[in-house]
Amino acid sequence: MGIMIKSPADLEQYKEKFPEAVEAISSKSVTYVWGKGLREGVSPEQASVIAFEKSEGDKVWVVKDNGEILQVPSTDLPKVK
Repeated sequence: MGIMIKSPADLEQYKEKFPEAVEAISSKSVTYVWGKGLREGVSPEQASVIAFEKSEGDKVWVVKDNGEILQVPSTDLPKVK
C-alpha cells in the first residue's frame, strides 16, 4: 500500500490508474483528508478515516486507512479544513 496524498497537486500522478477516485476527489463529491493514506497492518480499532462521501444523511460511506469501506454516523467524520 503506502499511497499518501498530501495535496491536490499529488492527485495528477494517480489520474491514469485511478481516474474515478481522482475525479471524485477533484469534484469534491468525496472529501479526502490530505496527508493521510492507506497503511498495512492497521487494526480496525486503530484505523482512521481518510476519505468520505459528501452526504446530508445520518450515515456516510467512508474509507479507512486500513482499506476498510463502511458506513459510519456522520457525527463520527473527521473535521477537515
